[in-house]
Amino acid sequence: MPYKDKIFDAFRRQRRDAIRLKRIEFLFTFEEWVNWWEDHLGSQWFKRRGQKRGQYVMARFGDKGPYASWNVECKLAEDNCSDRAKNGSSAKGSVHGRTKLTDQDVISIFISDDPQTLLAARYGVSVSAIHRIRRGRYWSHITGPLSISVARR
Repeated sequence: MPYKDKIFDAFRRQRRDAIRLKRIEFLFTFEEWVNWWEDHLGSQWFKRRGQKRGQYVMARFGDKGPYASWNVECKLAEDNCSDRAKNGSSAKGSVHGRTKLTDQDVISIFISDDPQTLLAARYGVSVSAIHRIRRGRYWSHITGPLSISVARR
């Protein structure tokens, strides 16, 4: 039964990520979830689902509402990523479930003249995260408008 354990682990992971990280209601039971995947992808569904290009995901209509049989569709992961960007529901910045920083923290980091190592220790993030914030690679939706005013200093 190791295969069934992997399937149950995948169900629990999707439910946990929806509830804890994304703060989205998850209304599927394990049996309903398995049946939904089998109905959409056939008997080899477990090998075809995932978050990589060419794999399929359970996507909510318009990225709104709960994960429920009446509110999800099966689509390619890359199509779902495009839709999330269009719908403005990408998990970025302070909306991301694993973030350690607030928008104000990022602004402080971006405009600070303090060394990166000091800022990393102060905010509990890596030096590379500080570097990427300052270079506009991370949190650019917050720091982008600041770039003009900081450059003029």
